[in-house]
Amino acid sequence: MDPSLLVVEPVADVPGLDVWDTHLGQWVSVEEACCDSPALAWVIFGGRCLEKATGSRVRACLHRVSRSAIDKRRRFCFIFEQKIGDFYDDP
Repeated sequence: MDPSLLVVEPVADVPGLDVWDTHLGQWVSVEEACCDSPALAWVIFGGRCLEKATGSRVRACLHRVSRSAIDKRRRFCFIFEQKIGDFYDDP
């Protein structure tokens, strides 16, 4: 889970990005869920900051990128992260 408010990322044309589906209790492939044109879709993850800001009404998204996807072909992604300083302890 990212510490950010939101993560906005394009869905890659290479399978390997998975999100944890709490209702199914299993990992779900983002690329497979975007059936028609994964390379044209975007995914928005809620991070821990959003979870804290909403009193856990919006839960942070547990996600992963499988190592096999990275080994088979390069996976490019561009991530936008917004962090809210009020939710973080100063070091």
